[in-house]
Amino acid sequence: MMNARAQVPTFDAATRVKLAKICGMMGSAHDGEALSAARKAHALLTSCGKTWTDAVCGHSPAASSSATPKTARKPRAAKTPEPRTCVDICEIIVKSPAATEWERGFARDLLENWRGRDLSRRQMASLREIWMKLKPKRRGRKAGRR
Repeated sequence: MMNARAQVPTFDAATRVKLAKICGMMGSAHDGEALSAARKAHALLTSCGKTWTDAVCGHSPAASSSATPKTARKPRAAKTPEPRTCVDICEIIVKSPAATEWERGFARDLLENWRGRDLSRRQMASLREIWMKLKPKRRGRKAGRR
């Protein structure tokens, strides 16, 4: 007879990467998707026998606070999430100091008057033109790479 013992996942590098990807979905504009990601992340932690403190701090609070990492890494610059909807783009335009008053007003009007209907071709073209002018430039790409 085989041992029917359940194997407990370890909190190794692969598990931490998986947790980070799941946590990234918590920022979804869709509440159900964000909640589902949070629950999945919590389930992953508990299945490894870890707490959120362990995951975030790298140790439990009872662990010695004098423990320092061997190599300190330079923190990465936070990535600006790509807008997923026209509403996201309009919100960015309204807050952008680089946008003209007309562009901010146009985006504000779209946000205030949009009732779930599709935008007209002209509205979409104007919104696309404003976004292309304002969106952050991608850096670090080599010539010829796509």
